[in-house]
Amino acid sequence: MLKKIPDKIYSCCFTGHRTIPYEKLISPNDILTRETEKLILNGIKYFYCGGAVGFDTLAAKVVLELKKIYDIQLIIVVPNMGQDKYFTEKQKKEYNQILHHADTVIYLSDHYYKGCMQKRNTDIRYIRKDVLR
Repeated sequence: MLKKIPDKIYSCCFTGHRTIPYEKLISPNDILTRETEKLILNGIKYFYCGGAVGFDTLAAKVVLELKKIYDIQLIIVVPNMGQDKYFTEKQKKEYNQILHHADTVIYLSDHYYKGCMQKRNTDIRYIRKDVLR
């Protein structure tokens, strides 16, 4: 079970596609950085990501960059241990760097089961105030 953060009203979670076309990577990153910074300036301190490839990775990297400027936290909510089993070597390296630099990593299950990804998505939305898509 995902532990509740007392400052629920200061939380945001990210959701998006796993596949982002290469030509769209630059623009969304700029937009995502601006929008995330707006949330920070409006009091959001806790940012939740699911740890998947694609948008989750992009969002986590933006939060890690903004942590250099602002007092914010990155919480990675992983549906199951071994989530990266089918990631490429490059994706695994990036994933492990994100986990290493996150303030908190929460594993919802020690194994994969049908529905664990949906449970992760539901748990992230439950504790958030804002959802950035």
